[in-house]
Amino acid sequence: MGLVAVALFLSKRRPGAWTLGVPPTVVVALSAWWFPFSGTQPMSFGSASMPLLYAVLVALLVPREWVTVRITAAVYALSVLLVWVISSQIGSNITRLSMLFAGAALVAALPFTVPRSRKWFALVLACAGFVVWIGVKSVNDVVHTTRGPPGHESWRRWSTSCRRSARSAAGWRSCRPVRTARPRRSTPT
Repeated sequence: MGLVAVALFLSKRRPGAWTLGVPPTVVVALSAWWFPFSGTQPMSFGSASMPLLYAVLVALLVPREWVTVRITAAVYALSVLLVWVISSQIGSNITRLSMLFAGAALVAALPFTVPRSRKWFALVLACAGFVVWIGVKSVNDVVHTTRGPPGHESWRRWSTSCRRSARSAAGWRSCRPVRTARPRRSTPT
C-alpha cells in the first residue's frame, strides 16, 4: 500500500495518497516502537535481479494510460535497488511483492495490447518467464528450507536420492516412493 500511496502522491492524487499511506506508516512505526528489532536480512544482487527486471517490464509493457501502475513499478524498482545497496531488515523480503503483483499486472495488460504485435509477444514472453521464475523459486525454497521433526527428514533424503538417481541410467523411475504392503486383516466368519 505504501508504494501505491507514493505513486498516487507523485501523480498528484494527494487525498488518496494520504488515505493509503498514513495507516500503514502508523502501524509500522508503532510495531517498531513496541517490538524493537535489529539485524539485517541479506540480499544478493542475484535475488534482486528478477524483481528489478519485472518491475521494469511492468513499467514498460502496461498501457500508457495506467499511470499509477507504471509509477508504482518505477518506485518499486527504485526500492529494490535501495534495499540491495543499503543493508536493512527488509532485505530479500522485498522480492515477495513482485512475486505477488508483477504477473497479475502483466496478465491484466494482455487484453489491452494488439494481438500478435511486438508488445503482445513481449508480454507473453514476460508472463511465461514469470511463471518459470515463480516455479523454480518455489521448488528451490521447498527443497532447501523444508525440515521435519528430528528423525523425519524423509523429504530431504528422498529429494537428494532423486537428484542422484536422475543422473544415473535408471532416471527418475527409481525416485518413486515405495509402498509397503500392509498385512490383510482376517475377517471373522
